[in-house]
Amino acid sequence: GGARLCVGRRFSLQGRLRVRGPGQVTLGDDVIVGAATDIFTHSREARVAIGSGTFLNGTRFGAVCEVSVGRDCILADARITDTDFHALSRDRQSKRAAIGTAPVRIDDNVWVAAGAAVLKGVNIGKNAVVAFGAVVTKDVPTDRIVAGNPAREIGVVPER
Repeated sequence: GGARLCVGRRFSLQGRLRVRGPGQVTLGDDVIVGAATDIFTHSREARVAIGSGTFLNGTRFGAVCEVSVGRDCILADARITDTDFHALSRDRQSKRAAIGTAPVRIDDNVWVAAGAAVLKGVNIGKNAVVAFGAVVTKDVPTDRIVAGNPAREIGVVPER
């Protein structure tokens, strides 16, 4: 029950926002949507929460369980998903085949650059930067920059 989409105060839609699926999507205050952004929930239990002051600029979300994004993030044309969407096993066509899912958590003030992918089960620490085209399969510590496929730590986020 209840509203599927909950939008905070001073929401700014500068591009296009497409929300699909039966789950719950919550956008905090002062969220800005620039380029076309898609938020798809693939189950009734799915939750996508975007923190206040976050800028979504072409981001595509897919959630079966949970994707949470903190405050003041910059998320470019990246893919963020808590599921593999299809079973990895040989019997992937079977309705009984297990599909991997695990929550994704992105802390405050994180920048995820264009072309990046943040995959199931990943936690990204506060102030972290995910470089262009990075494929994040493991947790990213606070104040760290990651790049590559698979993403690896390449440095510390500078103070200025």
